Amino acid sequence: MFTLPIVAPSLPGVQSQTLTRAAGATGGRLAFLSCALDRYVTLASMRSAPVVAVAVVVTLSGTMLATTSADKPAGARREVVGLTPQQVKWFTPPYYKDGRQRAQLLGDSSKGGAWVDRVKIPGGKRVLAHTHPDDEVVTVIGGTWYLGAGERFDAARLQAYPAGSFVVIPAGVPHFVATKDGPVIVQSSGTGVFRTDFVEK
Repeated sequence: MFTLPIVAPSLPGVQSQTLTRAAGATGGRLAFLSCALDRYVTLASMRSAPVVAVAVVVTLSGTMLATTSADKPAGARREVVGLTPQQVKWFTPPYYKDGRQRAQLLGDSSKGGAWVDRVKIPGGKRVLAHTHPDDEVVTVIGGTWYLGAGERFDAARLQAYPAGSFVVIPAGVPHFVATKDGPVIVQSSGTGVFRTDFVEK
C-alpha cells in the first residue's frame, strides 16, 4: 500500500490541487498515473503547454518505478543495473532501411510497457515526415539532431538540437528528422508499442 501525492501546478483561473491515491497493485498505480496525466493535459491545454512535457516525464518515471521496483516479490534481490557504452547492444530492426540502428536499454519497445531505447543515425541522413501513436520523449545523447514539424520534409524548417537537448513530440504530430555533419545518437522512451506511420512517401 502506498500513497502517491501529485501537485498540479497553479494556472490562471485554476485552483492548485493535490491528487493522492492508495493502491496495492501495479494496475492501480498505472491507472492512477494515467488519470493524473489526463488531468494535467486538460489543465495545461487551458494555459501552459510546457506542463504537458513535465507531466509526460513524471508519468513515465512513475510507470517505470511501478513496473521495475515496487512489484518485486518480498525478499527478492535488488541490484543496481548499469550499462557502459561498450555494453550497449545495437541491432538493425527490419523497418530501418537507411543505416539506422536501435538498442533496447529497458523493456521492449516492440511489445509495449515501459521502455527506453537508443537510436543511432548515420551522418547525412534524412527521415521523411511521419507520426507516432504515442508521445515521443527524446534526449540527444551525441551529435546534433535536426527536427522539423510538418507533413512534408522541408530543410528550411529544421531546428538543430545538440547533445544534451530534450524534446517531446506529441502523439500524432507529423515531423521529420535529419543529420548533417556526422552520426547522431538519441535516446527515446515511452510506455506503448513503438510504431512509425509515414505521412510522406
